[in-house]
Amino acid sequence: MIDYRVTDRLAVLRLDDLPLNAIGFAMLDELRAAVRRAQSEPAVAAIVITGGPEHFSAGADVNIFRQLQSPDDCVRTSRVFQQAFQEVADSRIPVAAILAGRVAGSALELAAACRVRIATPGTSFAMPEVTLGINPGAGGTQRLPRLVGVEPALKLMLTAETWNTQQASERGLVDAVCQYEAAFDLAEKLCSAGSAPKSAARPSVSDAVWTWAEKHLAAVRPEVIAPREILRCVKVGLEKSFEAGLQQEQQSFAQCMQTLAARSKIYLFFAARQASKPPAVHSGTAVPRLPQTAAVVGTGTMGAGIAQALVQAGMSVLLYDVEQSAVDRARRRIEGSLERRASEGKLSRQQVYQTLQRLSAADAVEQLRPAELVVEAVFEDQSVKQALVSRVEEVCTPQTIIASNTSTIPLAALAAGMAHPERLIGLHFFNPAHHMPLVEVIPWQHTAPQVVAAVLGVAKALRKTAVVVADWPGFLVNRLFV
Repeated sequence: MIDYRVTDRLAVLRLDDLPLNAIGFAMLDELRAAVRRAQSEPAVAAIVITGGPEHFSAGADVNIFRQLQSPDDCVRTSRVFQQAFQEVADSRIPVAAILAGRVAGSALELAAACRVRIATPGTSFAMPEVTLGINPGAGGTQRLPRLVGVEPALKLMLTAETWNTQQASERGLVDAVCQYEAAFDLAEKLCSAGSAPKSAARPSVSDAVWTWAEKHLAAVRPEVIAPREILRCVKVGLEKSFEAGLQQEQQSFAQCMQTLAARSKIYLFFAARQASKPPAVHSGTAVPRLPQTAAVVGTGTMGAGIAQALVQAGMSVLLYDVEQSAVDRARRRIEGSLERRASEGKLSRQQVYQTLQRLSAADAVEQLRPAELVVEAVFEDQSVKQALVSRVEEVCTPQTIIASNTSTIPLAALAAGMAHPERLIGLHFFNPAHHMPLVEVIPWQHTAPQVVAAVLGVAKALRKTAVVVADWPGFLVNRLFV
């Protein structure tokens, strides 16, 4: 789980448990052993912790949370993580983290314990524990306020927002940004500078920060205690000591884990993950290549939202509607949404430009032929949708996946008249499609397993929670309201 190598004057500790590099007890044991080993080698001047050029770590192994039975179990688990990361912080040889891909939860707490943090372009940072109804339990409530300031740290932990590399750099979370290959020499250079770790300093905080936090908590349901416990941990650490804050973190983690809110959210996490697995995965069928080109037919509110979700995920997207004015409105809507995200610091201007470069319009349905995925999003009329599905099948390649955004019409009805009905599937988004996290994936009787797998891959690329449901009236969500 930890690949240990010494190169020149660097001991490189690579997290090696892909695809997530989830941090569990075994990895913590190996991490502690590797840090101690590096400190015993006279030739080592710096230690580097990395996950490789593509991905650092998604955080703690969430399977641990399902195994915790008592408050004492929770306290011990938090303490084990804290002690492992404290060994990193206390290492007599400075430790640098080279970060790429996703750095979330306990992985970010590990990075915060390092003396130096170097990120590659495109790295994302998040503390999503609050979405599971718990507080960070591995030192994050203590180190993050000391690294980036109390207000940014609270917003990161209380809202589960994601920072990009630029935001992390501007806020002091990372010390440098460079390409992965250059990060090792830079890590040795920064470690040899010998500066005191920023996470050891106690930051100042204004009353306005506490006022903002209390206002945020006022909007949280009282049975969801994690946000208040996060605030409690931060306050204890600042008003008393770092060590007292760590102890409070353990107690708060135990309290949160005992709540119905946390147990429900953790159950939902695993249920959503299980629901997104297609029959193809269970049967061993290979997952096909993810579509790279898509078309959205019908460019109203839903169609524009779907197109934005697809283009933001890196696909090239064609917009088509029988009315050119509808296509123009959709493009303006997407441009406006991306510009707002840029003004909020969630996208760079370059990202907005690159995203819009992948968005184009088709003048005729025949121009949809290159699309590997066509999503129909016209209004909810069975005859209109059925005719459109048949027409798309005529003009596109035999490999094109045809997905309907229908919310109520049976897929079997839409497939009537198709020569290859196995390529048809339901893909039901919720409004606004580029924002709402849930999507229903509806295979019907003849949908090919490879098509189900490919569409679930698309949903994953869109960072949606996909639920595979049967082709019955109302599918799942609408049926709940009947």
